[in-house]
Amino acid sequence: MTGVSVSLSNPCILGLSGKVETVHLKKVQLSLQRKHYSASFLVLILLVVSLRHQYVKLQFLAPLLTDSSLTGGSGCDDSTVPQKLLILDARSYTAAVANRAKGGGCECEEYYPNCEVMFMGMANIHAIRNSFQALRAVCSQIPDPGNWLSALESTRWLQHLSVMLKAATLVCGAVEREGRPVLVHCSDGWDRTPQIVALAKVLLDPYYRTLEGFQVLVETEWLDYGHKFGDRCGHQENMDDVSEQCPVFLQWLDCVHQLLKQFPCLFEFNEAFLVKLVQHTYSCLYGTFLCNNAREREAKNIYKRTCSVWSLLRAGNKNFQNFLYVPGHDVVLQPVCHTRALQLWTAVYLPTSSPCTAVDESVELYLPPCVAGDELTSRSLD
Repeated sequence: MTGVSVSLSNPCILGLSGKVETVHLKKVQLSLQRKHYSASFLVLILLVVSLRHQYVKLQFLAPLLTDSSLTGGSGCDDSTVPQKLLILDARSYTAAVANRAKGGGCECEEYYPNCEVMFMGMANIHAIRNSFQALRAVCSQIPDPGNWLSALESTRWLQHLSVMLKAATLVCGAVEREGRPVLVHCSDGWDRTPQIVALAKVLLDPYYRTLEGFQVLVETEWLDYGHKFGDRCGHQENMDDVSEQCPVFLQWLDCVHQLLKQFPCLFEFNEAFLVKLVQHTYSCLYGTFLCNNAREREAKNIYKRTCSVWSLLRAGNKNFQNFLYVPGHDVVLQPVCHTRALQLWTAVYLPTSSPCTAVDESVELYLPPCVAGDELTSRSLD
């Protein structure tokens, strides 16, 4: 498996030939991992673009997007009709236009003649936060059999999951069946964008359905890409400011849980693995999800002063292995995305039904032998 990672200071676009062509654009990230796919087309253009102040700069992309190396043409046969680049905007069209009016950006197809722009209509963090708070309120009440399901529907939590699954399925279909390159973005690039891209990877590649692959996926698409775990989970010093809090990562894990329910034999990990990952996203017992980005974690020496959550959720821990898993199935998942096919994640939202096995989680079990005791007792991360 090969991988390409490009930092913000050195943005680029990867063409179908696999060659890197430099584009002088700021705030562009690309991380590509290819496995089990035909070399005739690029698996995914996992291009994360921050659009808030980049409308003018994005116009530099227009001449490049007509290049056959980016849109599916071979470059040798002029009679071949090139595949249009699919630009997937996670926002609704109304939200994109509103952001543009405030100085943000969105693509106009007249500037991108060989592209197709689609708007997914995914809600922003404020709507997701309100939906989650409503869900918690419903789950904390004594259930009334007469109107509990209607109360659950009114939270719109399952509807938001459905929209995310549909967006990832659309990316999956464009890449797998149509052989088209796909560009995914939202307004900032660290919330809805990794949700769609990471979920599409789970659908496309069975490697990311293994314990090892799922760890790689979380590390690359969430931690390395700069999802603001500190702000979104309320870990920061300004945790009283709820305007930045939102269960974005939890929402994505819920979608993975829905896939596990629909395809119980195609995941190496079980539901208890996902439940533990949810718990320790918020527990602060491990340093993996502290701070907002890799730079902050490095500045605070998080990697040396804390344990990694993967020391608990390691591949050798049989408590998190799915005994129904059948390896070797190179299957692209086609989930049912309608809300009627989705289930409330009772193990998380109604924790008395949690499937987690009692596990000895004493810190000493998961420490590397070289870690000194004084490093563990230090609670300050300044």
